[in-house]
Amino acid sequence: MLKPAILYKDPLEKAFAEVLYTQDYFYFTGYAGCNSLPVIQAQDDYYQFAIVSDRDKQTLVGYLAYHIDTEIDTVDRFGLFSFNRTVLDVPKTALSELEKLIEIHHRVEWRVVDGNPVVRHYDSFCKKHGGNRVTLHHVTKDLQGNYRDEHIYEIVK
Repeated sequence: MLKPAILYKDPLEKAFAEVLYTQDYFYFTGYAGCNSLPVIQAQDDYYQFAIVSDRDKQTLVGYLAYHIDTEIDTVDRFGLFSFNRTVLDVPKTALSELEKLIEIHHRVEWRVVDGNPVVRHYDSFCKKHGGNRVTLHHVTKDLQGNYRDEHIYEIVK
């Protein structure tokens, strides 16, 4: 279930601080040297959500953010993070929101660093919606100094 992130500002900042130097945070930011936390605040055209457990409607399990460029009706700058991989609330909620955005907007774009386990799910989702995937090579270095590719997904209505 999505709730405005501003309602969960302190718990989100604490949860992100706990994973700051991890592989999962690298996949979230796409940059090994990123040592800053997401800024949780209300902003024009930028939507930030806390994903809370469907079971108790309060437990923080994830984070979802995106930008809507109203000029060209494009949704981009996605950020998705799961704080608890044992529950399926995060992928289920994210896919539901993505489906909704695809219905409403002309174009939806998101990126993912190669090696992230979610790549195969994004490939399947993109194919299901007749989208495109472009791969950029050696775009970033991971925490061990290895070059990583980046995949850009695009679905146009």
